[in-house]
Amino acid sequence: MKSIEQLCNIEIQLLKDRILELEKRNSQLTNLFVNGNTVIFRWRNNSDWTVEYVSPNVEHILGYTVSDFMSGKVKYAEIIYKEDLARVTGEVATAVEEQIQHFEHQDYRIFDSSGNLHWVYDFTTVIYDENGMASHFYGYILDISRRKTAEHRLAQSELRFRSVFENATIGYYRTAPKGQIYMANPSLLKMLEYDNLYDLINWNVAIGYANPADRRRFRETIEMQGVVSGYDSVWRTRTGKHIYVREYASVVKDENGNTIFYEGTVEDISLQKKYEEELLEAKEIAVRADNLKSSFLANMSHEIRTPLNGILGFTQLLSDDDLSSGERKQYIKIINKSSDQLLRIISDVLDLSKIEVGELTIQKKEFPVKQMLSDIYVTFSRIAEDKGLNLIMETNCEETETIITDEHRLKQIFMNLIQNALKFTTHGNITFGASLSGAVLNCFVADTGIGVPEDKRELIFDRFKNSDNEHAVKFGGAGLGLSICRGITELLDGTIVLDSEYTQGAKFIFTLPVL
Repeated sequence: MKSIEQLCNIEIQLLKDRILELEKRNSQLTNLFVNGNTVIFRWRNNSDWTVEYVSPNVEHILGYTVSDFMSGKVKYAEIIYKEDLARVTGEVATAVEEQIQHFEHQDYRIFDSSGNLHWVYDFTTVIYDENGMASHFYGYILDISRRKTAEHRLAQSELRFRSVFENATIGYYRTAPKGQIYMANPSLLKMLEYDNLYDLINWNVAIGYANPADRRRFRETIEMQGVVSGYDSVWRTRTGKHIYVREYASVVKDENGNTIFYEGTVEDISLQKKYEEELLEAKEIAVRADNLKSSFLANMSHEIRTPLNGILGFTQLLSDDDLSSGERKQYIKIINKSSDQLLRIISDVLDLSKIEVGELTIQKKEFPVKQMLSDIYVTFSRIAEDKGLNLIMETNCEETETIITDEHRLKQIFMNLIQNALKFTTHGNITFGASLSGAVLNCFVADTGIGVPEDKRELIFDRFKNSDNEHAVKFGGAGLGLSICRGITELLDGTIVLDSEYTQGAKFIFTLPVL
């Protein structure tokens, strides 16, 4: 029989092998940042922010080499735009003073090797030593110059619009208190789509208001205060078109205090209103996008920390010599489960990133489709049984019937959808399958779970937008699976949809050409 020491050594070696596998996957995730558009830095906490590490992609983004920074030839503090340096330094000082671990800089500018300015987004983590002193900063910067250029163009466009609007010729009028027009200039005629003053004289301002209540409030205000300033309302033109107008008017009275007429100016602000509505809509979209990003990052941080804490915590517990063999096996089981969970998250991030940049490889080959479905059934049948669920496979494909597509990616779609179904189904069935119709493979995964609310059905395939879903928060998950399914399906020239007529839970249908 093997001694306890031998068993422990075997288990420790298995753990080391698992950790090496995890480190390999982590290196793949690091490679994503090293070769991507995000530059990773590690700075020392000193006056020059000496660079101790910088990812190699800094050269094609900023033109500097890794050696430029590591040798001290280029100092990070010296490439920050002078007008931004004090603010950036202040933000760092504040974070350190308040013992903040993670923070975002306000966007700032840095010079590249050719002297060109780049706007960057900077997310920094402060590393504190055992005495609570900030020793290093670790973070990443993202070049956002294109976004800043677009924002500048938008601002310039707004200025041009305002210039045209503010210098436009405005309408002028005089009316009787009841609305008959005494006088109108050509601009007002044009605004109201009239050809001559005679026709306009037969028109009454009171019926020109689309909402009669606006006219009543106008008269009450001008009679009480003597003036109306910036009064917005909607008018009808001769053809019935509605226009937004802004009025500035005053009342003219005789020596006895009786009103003779109103006189004032009218601006057509329809374009401005439209622009304001577009700006409001754009702001709402930006706020929603920012909230989704924040929610996604918070959820992803939680999803990564959970298994990582399990790995770190139980790895430390394994060092206890007093552990029984049963306890040690249980801890190793938890570490392995946490490692698998972390590997799945990393794989999802890598796959989604490759899909985003068009680098996910597709390798089509011929294989028996029924065998693939059977393999998937074997993989999940025990898991479904442990949850008290029935896993059902349906197909009209014969054992020898083959298709041509990427077997690994097709299986990945099925597995992501089934994992989702297992997550959101507490009782009943999970059914999956595929059928051939000519050169098209029709596939589906259906469950009797909680389903998808109507207001979420248009969003479920979008990345980030599942991270703030109350069900995602309750049941866990990074919210990337459906985005990956859609990306892979499109790469395989197929389509994937949620069956809106299926009411027992959720049913996803995807079709692929297989020749």
